[in-house]
Amino acid sequence: MRKGKWEHWFLFSLPSFQALQRKPTTLLGIGMDNPQQIKILVVEDDLSSRIIMEAILSKLGYQVCATDSGIHAIDLLKKTPFDVVLMDLVMPEIGGYETTLRIRREHTNGFHPNIPILALTADSTSDTLRQCQEIGMNGCLTKPVNPATLPLFIRQCLDGA
Repeated sequence: MRKGKWEHWFLFSLPSFQALQRKPTTLLGIGMDNPQQIKILVVEDDLSSRIIMEAILSKLGYQVCATDSGIHAIDLLKKTPFDVVLMDLVMPEIGGYETTLRIRREHTNGFHPNIPILALTADSTSDTLRQCQEIGMNGCLTKPVNPATLPLFIRQCLDGA
């Protein structure tokens, strides 16, 4: 696996250093300089990975809810407004690909089908990246996720929403 391979796949461009120095904009009613207003749903079946992701996001100041299944994620999205979903690709029952497809097809039940979804995967193949893009994911993060760059990707994901 070559480090840095992922930055070429994202559907959005990374801001310049100067853009990062400017005061963040407000999108979807969310103050981007105020992460505690951003609600993130983590969908990860591996308990250790889920706990680590929750800890990282909480430490960064985000509101975090986590679940271990795609089916439960869809139920949560129907009941609770989230701003971003971080979705593992390989899970029992229905995986991240199928869960994303179901979310994208949903036009009722109280949630927005265009919610930003970032894939979480250890698979760095171009086929995986292509498939994520084709089903409508907004980007792909490799595991283990780098806590230093995670806020940038979340911000970019929301900017593109």
